[in-house]
Amino acid sequence: MDATRLTDGSKVILKAVLLQKGEFELAISRFLSTELMRHDPRNNAIPVLDAFPIPGVQGLALIVMPMFHYFASPGFHCRLEYIELFRQLLLGLEFMHSNNIAHRDISVGNIVMDRRRVMPKGYHFTFNASHDGVEWDLPIEIRCRVGPVDYYYIDFEFAECFLDGIDKALVSGMVGQRVPEMKNSDEVLYNPFKADVYQLGIAMLDIFEEYTGLNDFKPLLRRMISVDPDKRPTASEALRQFEHVVSRAGKSSLT
Repeated sequence: MDATRLTDGSKVILKAVLLQKGEFELAISRFLSTELMRHDPRNNAIPVLDAFPIPGVQGLALIVMPMFHYFASPGFHCRLEYIELFRQLLLGLEFMHSNNIAHRDISVGNIVMDRRRVMPKGYHFTFNASHDGVEWDLPIEIRCRVGPVDYYYIDFEFAECFLDGIDKALVSGMVGQRVPEMKNSDEVLYNPFKADVYQLGIAMLDIFEEYTGLNDFKPLLRRMISVDPDKRPTASEALRQFEHVVSRAGKSSLT
C-alpha cells in the first residue's frame, strides 16, 4: 500500500506485519534504522520511517518505509551501473554481518533502488511508466549520468541477530531462499551467514547473465555459490576480491 507523508510530501509504502510472527522483522528493521546504524555508510537496509499498531486490529502493525522500487527497472545502461550495484550490496552485506545480523532471504525480489534521480518527475506506485497514473510521458535518466543511485535490501521477515557471533550461528528450517546445505530438510543445521553469501551470489549471477562484459566477476561469484559453505568467502572477503577485480580492470572498463 502506498501513501504520502504529510510532513514533507514524500511517497511511502506501508507494510502490514503480524506482531507475533513479525516481531523480529520489526525489531531488526528498527535497529538498523537507528541514528547510530544510519551513520555507517555501508548500511543499505531500507529505512523504517515509522511503525505503529493498526487501530482496532489486534496483533497487526504497519511499517512505514520510503517508496522505492525494483532495482532492475529501468534497465541497466553500462558496466559501471552493474559494478555500483554489486559494490553497494556487498557493502550492505558486510555491514549486516559485522553487526551479527543475517538477512536469510536475499534474492532479486528483495533488492530495491531509490529512483528519484533516475525519474526526477516522480513515479506512480502501480503504473511505473507514469508519474501520476494519468500522464504517460515519464522522463527517465540514465543511472551512470545522474548517479550514484542507491540500492537497498528489503524484507527482514526471516532476519536474525546472533549475539554469539557469526562462526557459532546455526539455524534450521527451509525459510527464505534455498541453499545447498539445507539438503531438502527442515532439520539440517547450517550457518545463515554463509547462506547469505550464497544467496547474494546467486542473485548477482542472475543479474550478470544479462550483460556480456562482466565475466571477470564470475570467479568471485562461483566462490560465493560454492556447494561447500566452508569454501565461500565471508562478506568482507568477497568485497575485497570484488574491489581487486575492479582496480585491476581499470577505469577504461567501466563503460
